[in-house]
Amino acid sequence: ARSIMTAWKAVEDDRNGHYSLEYLSAFANPTVCKWDVLKSQASNDTVDMRVTALALGFSRERVSITQNMDRDSTADVIVAIALSTGEMELRRIPCTHTHRRLHDWPLVAQAPTSYPVISMVFHDSRVWAGTTNGELIAWNPGTGHVDTYPAIHACGVNAMALVPSWNAIVTGGDDQSLSVFCLSSRTQRCTVPNAHASAIKDLCVLGEDRPVLCTIGLDQYLRAWRVTGHDMTLTCIGSALLQVQEPAACCVTGPSTITVVGRGIEQAVLTIKDRRGSGLTM
Repeated sequence: ARSIMTAWKAVEDDRNGHYSLEYLSAFANPTVCKWDVLKSQASNDTVDMRVTALALGFSRERVSITQNMDRDSTADVIVAIALSTGEMELRRIPCTHTHRRLHDWPLVAQAPTSYPVISMVFHDSRVWAGTTNGELIAWNPGTGHVDTYPAIHACGVNAMALVPSWNAIVTGGDDQSLSVFCLSSRTQRCTVPNAHASAIKDLCVLGEDRPVLCTIGLDQYLRAWRVTGHDMTLTCIGSALLQVQEPAACCVTGPSTITVVGRGIEQAVLTIKDRRGSGLTM
């Protein structure tokens, strides 16, 4: 199979406030590998190393996790990368950098993992990561310390999102469940089994003051959730059948718009029916 990465731009329509997608470009074979390093570590040139997850951040906002950067560096962006070889890396991308290869980006920190990481987010000078065996990992690149929280899911943690107003990270897994992990108590506060009829592939957060959590699954449904009560219970406030087959990823592309990609691309406009959020149209 040939690997293709495409780039799209969300364009707002002034007439109705909706967004449309404008095709920008396509890149063939976007996978980047540290082949020079792999060849020095293994006698077999067919070693397969893939980037399984990544998260972007800005170094000016996270000074504590970029202590190893040069003081005169003009780096604006940092990226946390998970590799299929069982490692997490933190690298910096200078704003003047023209190199596209992964190993050309200066390495800031590195940590091994017991299981491959397949989802990542930044929060509070830490990289939070979900693994293929259902663990949640908190890595502090500044100190190198790694905390592990087991049994968040029965199997792979496919997706995660930070919800600042809930002070929580929400995860979705191969086990079809959603989990709310409280960052202040470092405990799992809520689990929704069978949130989808198949594996949850991605999730994203719409809004800030009263956020709506949106999830997609291989069951081809988009669902919207709100958190209620001190126990941070997730309540489904709406769902819609997607036209896109095998949905793989979703993101917020407008104030009320979610874009879903899979075998095709689709936009869904979400509208809260009442102030309590008891209904939703898509």
